[in-house]
Amino acid sequence: MSSSLPALPKLMTTKWSSLNDSNNFDVVNPATGQVLTTVAGGDIDTAAAAVEASQKAFNSWRWLPPAQRAGLLIQCSEALEKHSEELARLLCLENGKPYQDALLFDVGFLLGAFRYFGSLADKLPDQFFDRGSMYATVMREPYGVCVGILPFNWPPIHLGGKLTPCLAAGNTMIIKPGDQTPLTVLRAVEILQTVLPPDVVIAVPARGPTVPQALVANPAVRAVSFTVHDAFVDKLSAGVRKIVTGNGMDPKTHVGPCVNKVSQERVLRYIQKGKEEGATVAAQGALPSSPEFQNGSFVAPTLFINVTPQMTIAREEMFGPVSVVIKFSTEDEAVSISNDSVYGLTAVLFSKDHERCLRVARKLDVGMIFFNQYNRAVLGTPFGGANHSGYGREHCIDTLREWTRAKAIHQPSGLHAVPQWRAVKDCL
Repeated sequence: MSSSLPALPKLMTTKWSSLNDSNNFDVVNPATGQVLTTVAGGDIDTAAAAVEASQKAFNSWRWLPPAQRAGLLIQCSEALEKHSEELARLLCLENGKPYQDALLFDVGFLLGAFRYFGSLADKLPDQFFDRGSMYATVMREPYGVCVGILPFNWPPIHLGGKLTPCLAAGNTMIIKPGDQTPLTVLRAVEILQTVLPPDVVIAVPARGPTVPQALVANPAVRAVSFTVHDAFVDKLSAGVRKIVTGNGMDPKTHVGPCVNKVSQERVLRYIQKGKEEGATVAAQGALPSSPEFQNGSFVAPTLFINVTPQMTIAREEMFGPVSVVIKFSTEDEAVSISNDSVYGLTAVLFSKDHERCLRVARKLDVGMIFFNQYNRAVLGTPFGGANHSGYGREHCIDTLREWTRAKAIHQPSGLHAVPQWRAVKDCL
């Protein structure tokens, strides 16, 4: 397993980079504010070329025997595992996520996704219908060229969740990494390309909406995937104050920086907005004191109390180390507060009463529910939400079906006469 991190070039280019310097963009270490590297981004022309190459790859990839595709996906997991520490270090540098968490959860999930969907690639059976005079078969077919547009958070998890079922089903995919955090994805795709046939997976780095819009608008692209009381408060406040914010490579660190200055300023505005609307800061963690991080994008972990369901910090997703506590008196009130939201990804219920947890879970309008713990990396179970938290499901066998379309083939069985329109017999 490689533990060293190769030196990053001053300018990082790919096969799909344009020759126009105006498409270049910097990747910044959010802990120090220093530029890690400059990435040569793509443009409309390179996006079109990527689609053309992906289509050519699909024409052969789709006909590869499923068992052979399965074997290649397993080999992908093995190849990535050899570079798992390198990928985790890259994620820590560009995203700020603590290294140990990045290695265990993010990269670990990526490896598991390739193993899981590799094991399913040859296990998507056709359906057979016997209707007496007719036999019918419904088979699953890949769509073709697909596009995966990734956000800045959890790059390896989003890469694994979108790419692995897509490839297992026989599609090819073009990945557009998040422009704040492209390095881990670009390196992972580079590793994958040593195992997979050419252009089965392509990564097109780019800043802004131009390239994603060009990819989505291309008629050859067939599918797109794109993507958070009193005694309790006392205990939670004490925990928040103990959270260590700092260098993600330090194993003592719990929380790294926001992904960039824009994100940091956005979270700080939410904290200020919470205060203005009447919420109270119950506790805050400490910011790193080292001069090395004076230009970093850190936000002190913050806990709000006296929050009402209509406050901005209770209704909008902040993407920062900020938690809010909303009081409730009854079970129905808690359910009402939770369901009065445009989001619906996850709920976590803590209770010694298992039956009560089950009862409340049935009432909550969310996609995933956890009892007395929180661990999202459970491969094989559906990941997805309700309302504005997304459509479809990832990380499970249903995902494999979503990356295919059904085709029905009908044929006479030879056992009985096939019912026909009377004019066929009378006139032909």
